[in-house]
Amino acid sequence: MNCELLEREAELARLDAELARVCAGQSRTVLVTGPAGIGKTSLVRAFTARLPAGVPVLRAHCDELEREFGYGVARQLLEPVLAEAELCRGPARSALTGGGRDPFAVAHGLCACTRAVLGRARAAVLVVDDAQFADEASLRWLAHLRGRHPRLRLLQLLLRPGGPESGCAHLPLGPLSESAIATLTGTEPATCHRLTGGNPLLAGLLRRALARDPDRRLSGFGGQVFGRSLLDWLARFRPEVWRFAEAVAVLGETTDPGLPAALSTMDIKQAGRCAAELRATGLLADDTLSWSHPLLREAVYAGVCGPRRQELHGAAARLLTAAGAPVAQVAAHLLRLPPAGQDWPVWILRAAADEATQRGAPEAAAHYLRRALAEPPSAADRMELLVALGFAESVAQPAAGARHLAEALEQLTDPARQRAVAEVLGDDLVRESRLDEAVRVLAHTADRLRPHDREAALALDARRLTWGVLDESTAAEAGAEANRLRHNTLGDSEGERTLLGALAFATALFGGPATPAATLARLALAASARPLAGVAAAAPVWVLLWSGQNALARKHIDAAISRAEQSGSVFDQAIMLSLRAAHSAADGELRETIRTARATFDLLPAEVSGFPHLVPLGLLAEALVDRDRPAQALRLLDTVVSTPALESSYLWNSFLLARGRARLAGGDLDGGLADLLSCGERQSRLGHRNPAAPDWRSWAARAHLRREQPHLARELAEHAYELAVEWGSGQALGIAHRTLGLVTGGSRGLDLLQDSAALLRPTTARLDLARTLLDLGKARQAAGQCRLAREALAEARAVAFACGACGLAASARRRLGTSATPRPATGPGALTDRESRVAALAANGYTNRDIAARLGLTERTVEGHLSATYRKLGITGRAGLRA
Repeated sequence: MNCELLEREAELARLDAELARVCAGQSRTVLVTGPAGIGKTSLVRAFTARLPAGVPVLRAHCDELEREFGYGVARQLLEPVLAEAELCRGPARSALTGGGRDPFAVAHGLCACTRAVLGRARAAVLVVDDAQFADEASLRWLAHLRGRHPRLRLLQLLLRPGGPESGCAHLPLGPLSESAIATLTGTEPATCHRLTGGNPLLAGLLRRALARDPDRRLSGFGGQVFGRSLLDWLARFRPEVWRFAEAVAVLGETTDPGLPAALSTMDIKQAGRCAAELRATGLLADDTLSWSHPLLREAVYAGVCGPRRQELHGAAARLLTAAGAPVAQVAAHLLRLPPAGQDWPVWILRAAADEATQRGAPEAAAHYLRRALAEPPSAADRMELLVALGFAESVAQPAAGARHLAEALEQLTDPARQRAVAEVLGDDLVRESRLDEAVRVLAHTADRLRPHDREAALALDARRLTWGVLDESTAAEAGAEANRLRHNTLGDSEGERTLLGALAFATALFGGPATPAATLARLALAASARPLAGVAAAAPVWVLLWSGQNALARKHIDAAISRAEQSGSVFDQAIMLSLRAAHSAADGELRETIRTARATFDLLPAEVSGFPHLVPLGLLAEALVDRDRPAQALRLLDTVVSTPALESSYLWNSFLLARGRARLAGGDLDGGLADLLSCGERQSRLGHRNPAAPDWRSWAARAHLRREQPHLARELAEHAYELAVEWGSGQALGIAHRTLGLVTGGSRGLDLLQDSAALLRPTTARLDLARTLLDLGKARQAAGQCRLAREALAEARAVAFACGACGLAASARRRLGTSATPRPATGPGALTDRESRVAALAANGYTNRDIAARLGLTERTVEGHLSATYRKLGITGRAGLRA
């Protein structure tokens, strides 16, 4: 065995076992840790050298001077394989070539590229050496691969000094034994082991030192081979060798011998002789200007005194600038210099920040910009740097971003810049749950813009109203303003259409009615050369869903997703995918709800928690409850890391509703009811009266009934009924009739449940229809109406099964007696499970081709199911399915 691998058989076997798990279909990440020189790189090199054919290995080596190079590690890993085909496009290629400003789109695109390149292999290995120096953007991508693509059959090997990390396997490398060190040094095992600490690199250097100076005794090395001893060796070289070593240590990795020569003030021939002497000692690798080990560079660099180090970094920055080196390479040296009040470092750092932004690496951009601001720049440059820094920080540090953008906003005079900064600043404040401040900023900026750019002012007004109705301190004023504006806004321009969307949102939240709110939403979403996007498009789409106009909502959702994909905006895609999940939930498509909600999570990087996740998280959890998996729903909800900002946000209501339902389904009546009532109290403080946004009252009323508190259940049911009449949508009225029927009981309650079924049948709310039919069947059983009860329960089972609502379907089946109960020849109960599912999709407006694609059937089979359904129900076509 190679001397570098002495006593590493167990570690090699461990890596072999990890690869076997990857080949079996489980992605793995292993941290290979230990002090510098312990043999991490040698171990992994030996492991990859014996991999079977068909297992690609992608490698990257991190350097401290390159940790601000956005996606530097990703480029090292992926560039060698991009020539296989055009597998890396759009944002992913932008990370490698520039042009991708959205960091999450870039990370997502790189994951897609990785899947395309490596997904066909039986397994693949990514090796990142000195991972402690990896850039933040690449770490985000690697974490996304680790967290969201567990079945990629990818083995990540991250080599670094540190210890274990959550979600990663840990392979620590310990020191070698005395006998192994004796093999490496060839002398005095105990003394050499004490001097080297069992480190194989130090043992090798000790052997070289003894070979170079055979008369020197081991005791002369003191307690450590490295540090002072290495500097002592260098001190014995000629002065120019030391100067050259300093230059190579300061410059880092380079292939141009002229740069260290110039930095050490010598000609190329002198530099060549110095490099040869350093190679002879084993400090530099053969025929290169690279150190044999990063620890060697660190030791030499540490031996350069502070003033001399700054002098060399400054000279290196000037040399690299004159040589036309990439700005990020120059900026790496400027970051190590104290501010000096000069202009040229500001220009270089700003250019490096722009390049990092183009690559989708905002963390690196922010680092460059903070250093540029410290120089300090001129007053005019300072304002632009503040804006750029605020935009970069908005991605992951909204509080810091808001602070810098607020400082810059008051100094800006260009209307377009004012609007852009105000929009991002408002979004930052909203993410910090400072909605009242966001409203004030947007109002102030809109007033400044109104005389110069009415369209920009209207766009800011729309954002102000959208956020204003969601904060307790501003909701009443925003609602009153919406009432004043909605009759005077026509939608003749993009700004007016944006405002109409906000007005529709406000009108809906404050109780409607649904028809005028939906009219405003349709006007806002009307076809134009510049369709609404992001939050501006989401607000009116929510109104369409609450109004029961699901088909129109789906049309706008799909179009917005397509536009977001083309523009590369991950957040816009995530917003609209959340709405697509909400649409599926409203239609009772639980499987599709779960699939789409999970797709939203896959789209967003793992570290982006909080606000972007709350809506799809709530929808997914509720769908799991309806699929009879409340424990799984609670585990999912328990993953949310709560913060004061998150809990004070409006979107927390969706979390409370989902957790309340999950707790109720799991038997925790007190906890579930507390969550639902908390949701209701928050809605009440805002003054929101829409019974569908969200529907907490029907579930809280059921909880009160289970706790034998009928008077409290009745209060909620009667209030929900009043609000549903005020709002006026068929689904809201159907739910309100059902809830009131449950708490009323008797013949009047039975009538209300029958009315609920009649109100829900024309809608797409199939799951709510199944709930009503189940309650109606139970009520008919209690009233002794056995035949009618059986019909309602059979239909409830069929509709619930078609929706994927396992718990409802099982409950209806139990009420029917046994699953072997003879199926009636006609009526809803006569339908098979497949016929019920096809009928539900057809009733929701899906074409035969759509249904076939969703269910994995042929169009002819779909036609056969529909024909059988029409015959059993006594109808002539699709229109009868909605009756």
